[in-house]
Amino acid sequence: MWASLDDDGFLLENKLISQKVRTGVIYNISLPSNFSDMEVSILRQRGSKLWDQGANFSYIDVPPRVLTLPYVRRVGIICENFRNWSSHYHELPGYTFVTAIVGIAMYDATDLSGKTKAQRLNIETRGEPVTIKFRDIRVPKGGNTSDLTCVMFSPSNGDVELSNMTRPNVCSWRDLGHFGIAMPGIIAPVAPPPSPSPPRGRRGSPRRKRRKDQSEWKWWVIGFAAGLAALGLLVLISVVCYTTFASGKIKKMERRAEKSESLGTIWIGNSRMPSASMTRTQASNLENDSTP
Repeated sequence: MWASLDDDGFLLENKLISQKVRTGVIYNISLPSNFSDMEVSILRQRGSKLWDQGANFSYIDVPPRVLTLPYVRRVGIICENFRNWSSHYHELPGYTFVTAIVGIAMYDATDLSGKTKAQRLNIETRGEPVTIKFRDIRVPKGGNTSDLTCVMFSPSNGDVELSNMTRPNVCSWRDLGHFGIAMPGIIAPVAPPPSPSPPRGRRGSPRRKRRKDQSEWKWWVIGFAAGLAALGLLVLISVVCYTTFASGKIKKMERRAEKSESLGTIWIGNSRMPSASMTRTQASNLENDSTP
């Protein structure tokens, strides 16, 4: 909404001062009664002079070496102080603004006929950043000045950016937009009317997250138990195979022993020695064989 307000302010400037505008002169614009508390200033500057010298307003300083994108021959610079309208156009949940919101925007001011809508420009700072000087800072009672934070509302996408102050009461940025200083604060919200409970399984609900965690834990337990069972089965198969192999080997050795000649044993001293049965050669046979 406030980005379109910038555009409306520049169109108003076109209609009011198109006949008497002078390059390099700052004009204060009188606004309609419903915006009478705001302050709007307009400066028409050559693109080359903006690059060489920059532009200086009472609370915003545009340094040299600032290039407009796209480059135009003449640039219209509009500066705004929203004053009491700051909270109406700007809001940052969880923060309280301690200054008024001020803004700066640039437009193609080559044609000031007022018949066409001015093209909004971006900038590229190749030197120092744009500085915003805040004069009136109202820190709430009990607030800590060390918590003060610079805030920028970007006109291109509506994003909000936060940054530390470069100097006391001074913020620096390399872009155009609306700026202010805020600090963390708690604003009592208005109690909403009772609403029905969200449906079970609603995406992102704590209950769904809890059920998801429990399901993951259950699968971890099942996987661990299955792993232990598989390991036990592998050990059991290994034992059975080893027992079968050893039993077969023992039986094979027993069969070989049964086929071979059995030897007796005798004790000689403390040693156990094998002993075979003896067959004595009969002397009578030898004598008979040798008789003529």
